Amino acid sequence: MASERDSSLENPDEIDLAITNFQKSMAKINNDNPDTISEKSDTASQVSDSPDSLVQDTISFEEDSEIRFLLAELYHHDLNRPDSALNEYLLLAETYPESKYTPKALLASAIIYEDKNDRDNARKLYLRIINFYPSTEQARYAVTKIKGARIPPDKDIELIYHQAEDMYFLYNNPDSAIRLFDYIEKEFSQSEFAVKSAFSKAWITSLTLEEDGDSSAYHAFAAVVDKYPETEYAEDAKIKMGLVKKKSSKKNQAREEQDDGKPLSPQEDSLRRALADSLRRLANTLPRAPAVKDTGEFLYPEHLIGSKRRGTVTFKIRLDLFGNVVEYELLGPSGDDQIDSVATKALINTTFDMSDLADLSMLDEFFRYDLRFVPPDYDDFLEDIYYDPNSPYRQQHEQGP
Repeated sequence: MASERDSSLENPDEIDLAITNFQKSMAKINNDNPDTISEKSDTASQVSDSPDSLVQDTISFEEDSEIRFLLAELYHHDLNRPDSALNEYLLLAETYPESKYTPKALLASAIIYEDKNDRDNARKLYLRIINFYPSTEQARYAVTKIKGARIPPDKDIELIYHQAEDMYFLYNNPDSAIRLFDYIEKEFSQSEFAVKSAFSKAWITSLTLEEDGDSSAYHAFAAVVDKYPETEYAEDAKIKMGLVKKKSSKKNQAREEQDDGKPLSPQEDSLRRALADSLRRLANTLPRAPAVKDTGEFLYPEHLIGSKRRGTVTFKIRLDLFGNVVEYELLGPSGDDQIDSVATKALINTTFDMSDLADLSMLDEFFRYDLRFVPPDYDDFLEDIYYDPNSPYRQQHEQGP
């Protein structure tokens, strides 16, 4: 739900001065003048279902689209001028349909229309996002706003990414997983999943090398560093390549040290990593757990929501006759201690439907259970902690970390 923000500029003269200064910055980038920019803003075209009329201005493409988006955000959130913001958002979308800011601008426009109770134009924009920007985060939100809408499977990048993960973790097929990750990186190069796929390819390659001295993994991690130098994945790739040392928290440092306080040797560290890999492979040999009857509550750690970390925590579990977890072991951690802890609590409070078991002797067997986790929508999270007194996220927020 969109929330209005009070303007921090209460004096009308200060507001006009802020806008004028912003437009002068735009003019400097575009070799344009402020009057022309204002005229363009006031004459933004109406919403259309078709991109045929979209004209892309090639002058200062990246900088200009960013400046226009920031101006629209200024109008929308700081100056509380939704009509002016709408003009700027739509002008950006019409001028730069290929910009990474366009789906964001269209979604913001749709929300403004919803605030105006103009559901027809909001619906048109949601459909436009789904049809022309299906691989974006904004499209995944738009499909939740239109009943029956869906992203085509070949354009649903999140779905394809999870299919690639399943190929490796569930079906033990690294070659197929790498091919899917490669497809994502090439076909959705502007998506946040591109860099994740590049790193995943390198990571799987490093775990499946058949010969010592094979440099394939090194070159794969080097490609991540070269193509995505400013990302956290590039830093992780450097660690894998041995170019930098991993920065460990005190908790992780304690885990990596021996009882006598000495750091693990390279051989011991390799053994630990091999053990973790063996646990993952063991998980692939276990039968899947019965269907979940009641899901334990997974409360995403508040301070990690901004990281947008998502993935799977894999457990080896044994169940009683009533579907309660009586024994468990963490086989596939998430990579974050707090997420693993929350996932474990959720597992303990989960019950499974035992009616599907054809043979009760399986009660003595272990099952594999994959708990998928995704961060909550940030706007929904804020709404919960501030407006819903019964929200578990509010209780978590009040208790603190």
